[in-house]
Amino acid sequence: MKQINIFKHVAGVALLGLLCSCNDFLDETPKSTISPENYLTEESQLASYANGLYADILPSHGNWSYGTFGTDQHTDNQAYINYDNKYIPGQWKTIQSQKADDDPYRFKFIYSCNYFLENVMPRYTAKQISGSDANIRHYIGEMYFLRAYEYFKRYQMFGDFPIVRNTLPDQMDPLVEASKRSPRNEVARFIISDLDSAIVLMESNPDKAKTRINKESALLLKSRVALFEGTWLKYFKNTAFVPNGPGWPGKEKDYNANYQYPTGDIDSEINYFLTLAMEASQEVADATVLVENTGLVQQAATEPANPYMDMFSAVDMSSYSEVLLWRPYSKGLGQVHCVVVGAQFGDYGVGVTRGMVDGFLMANGLPIYAAGSGYKGDETIADVRKERDSRLTIFLKEPGQKNILIEAVEGDHAVPVEPVPNILTGDAAKGYATGYALRKGGSFDQAQCVNGENYTGSITFRASEALLNYMEACYEKNGNLDAKAQSYWRALRERAHVDPDYNKTIAATVMSEEAKNDWGAYS
Repeated sequence: MKQINIFKHVAGVALLGLLCSCNDFLDETPKSTISPENYLTEESQLASYANGLYADILPSHGNWSYGTFGTDQHTDNQAYINYDNKYIPGQWKTIQSQKADDDPYRFKFIYSCNYFLENVMPRYTAKQISGSDANIRHYIGEMYFLRAYEYFKRYQMFGDFPIVRNTLPDQMDPLVEASKRSPRNEVARFIISDLDSAIVLMESNPDKAKTRINKESALLLKSRVALFEGTWLKYFKNTAFVPNGPGWPGKEKDYNANYQYPTGDIDSEINYFLTLAMEASQEVADATVLVENTGLVQQAATEPANPYMDMFSAVDMSSYSEVLLWRPYSKGLGQVHCVVVGAQFGDYGVGVTRGMVDGFLMANGLPIYAAGSGYKGDETIADVRKERDSRLTIFLKEPGQKNILIEAVEGDHAVPVEPVPNILTGDAAKGYATGYALRKGGSFDQAQCVNGENYTGSITFRASEALLNYMEACYEKNGNLDAKAQSYWRALRERAHVDPDYNKTIAATVMSEEAKNDWGAYS
């Protein structure tokens, strides 16, 4: 025991000497870490923080799926190889998972955005962030955009939703207070306010590659949010799904009991949002050059490529005028997906429905059911594709078509020639859910057909949406299409190789026929 005590004494003296020397090194910040007060104080740190949220918040391709091309599954447009429980009475329930990441009500990424803005904005105002002012402003704008995008998801799910602008302590009272749900139009206004901040702060295409969030993407998202809320208020005007509607749950809360629309009434609020949608979308649409569509599916390496087709599966999407923002992938960095392999087969079990296919016009502008349309029926997929809107013609796969034009040894999951679709297997990886399979996102390059190692890009925002948003907002607001909307509609139809005379389509449209295939006919 005595020896041990002596050892302790000697060690204690040595340690005391150490603590008193070397400039009090135990008080210094470890070199391998950054303390909170020293983080987010320079341009590169702001960029890195924003980069970390891109994949978490923005849509892109994931592995073992049809990526963004399969997001309509379980709707009237796309059916998965298995059914969804929401179509079984009593099974569409609010998620009550014990896992935080499974809870759609979660504030995980909203918190991350709030933390950034809460720390960076005071420092930026005080000129305490080093680096290029233009870059710093842009990264701040990106964070406003990311918070808006994440809030848009929650608002689409829940409508009325809490607006939380700051990080909160882990204490019951402030958390309960912050959990008060704001009326849905106020949430939409908050999202648009964040996007307005992003639009002011961000540049157009700052990295010249369109891989960073930019001003045009913020304008497009603004038009999407405003159109969503404007049409929601319009079509659910006399229901419990809008503020002050009959039975609206918000009335039961003291803080919403006397709610009044900022514009005075719901009709003025509808016009407010639809006007915003038109203004934001026009700014993008007027600057857009639509990518050329030859209307043909390339079937030999020596044939001219179809730029419109290739746009959805390019490795580098920066040169496509219509692409506003896209996500690059890299096999070397392990950032990969499986969309190309999925498109070689049945799109990972996500099939286009017959209703979706029947909804495409004939090239002459007539619905397939109209007299004189020239529709040949659906005995074969070749018949279905014949003389149709070229978007259906080029993307709906037909047995006998070549799927590979550039051969490579490593692409062991390639299907060189499209077979008759196998709808009897339960294998989601290779089966066909409906018999209608898309080649959208597929590549003619066999090197991309390594299972789970595809590295084509993923489009996040495409400018053609702006033309559509303007058209819809214009008609919903005014009951007619102005000259601008008409020019956009003709441009889109011409690009699709459809007769640009949309009045011919309107005159031949029968809503009872449309309702057989399209849920939108009931709105």
